Amino acid sequence: MFQKAPKLSQVRLIGIAPERIALPWKQLVHYKGRHDEMGATIPFRSGSSLENLELQSYYCDDLSGAQSSPIVLRNLVGLRLCGLISGELTIFLLEKLIVPAVEEIAIFGNVFDGPMSIIPLLTSMISRSTDVCILQRLSLGERNYQQGELITLLQLTPRLVFFFINFPPLEDLVHLASIDSANTTVPLLHSLVITDDQHSTSYAKASAMNLLARKRCEETLGSAIGLDPPSEKR
Repeated sequence: MFQKAPKLSQVRLIGIAPERIALPWKQLVHYKGRHDEMGATIPFRSGSSLENLELQSYYCDDLSGAQSSPIVLRNLVGLRLCGLISGELTIFLLEKLIVPAVEEIAIFGNVFDGPMSIIPLLTSMISRSTDVCILQRLSLGERNYQQGELITLLQLTPRLVFFFINFPPLEDLVHLASIDSANTTVPLLHSLVITDDQHSTSYAKASAMNLLARKRCEETLGSAIGLDPPSEKR
C-alpha cells in the first residue's frame, strides 16, 4: 500500500516495527517511530533523504548482523533519541552515523544502565561528520559524565545557541563562564538550561552558576549593576 506512494514524505509509526511495512525510504523526509521491536536501524540504513528522524522506546540488543560501514545521512537536520533506547543501539548509532548537516540533536531517556557516558561518543560522531559543525541546538539527558568531556564536545560546536544539560562538573561551568579571546567555547549561546536532580544546592554550585550568569550577561549587556555574589547564609 505504501511502497508506491510517490508523494509520501512523512511517516509516524506507533507500536509498529518498520520492517513490517514496505515504505519508500529513499523519498522519506520525516520519520518518527515508537515501538519495542527490532528494525530500529532500518531508517538509518535506508533513509538517505531523511531530514528529521526521531526514535522513541527502541530495543535493539542484537546488532551482530548490522552493517559495519558508516551510515551517512547527508540531509539530516534533526536527530532525536528519546525514551527507553537500548544502550547497545545508542552506541551503534553514534559510532556509525555521519551527519554533516545536523542542526539539532536531542538524546533523552535510559540509554545506558552502566557507567559509560554518551558524550565522548557524540563528540566522536561530530568530529568525523564535518570539519565545520553547524549544530545549533543540543539537548542531553546525560547524568554520568566526567570533568572535561562536556567542554571537549562544546569546543566542536561554535554555532550552538541552545543547550540543555544536567548539572555538569563545577570546573566545566567555570570554563563556560570564561569568555575571552583565549576561550571561544559556544560564543553564540543565548539559551542555557541546566537541570539538577539533587534536592539541595551547595554554595559551590551557587557560586559557579552566579559566575556563569555574570560573565555571560556582561559579555552581551555590559557590567552588571547591583548584583552581589551569593553568601553562605543564602
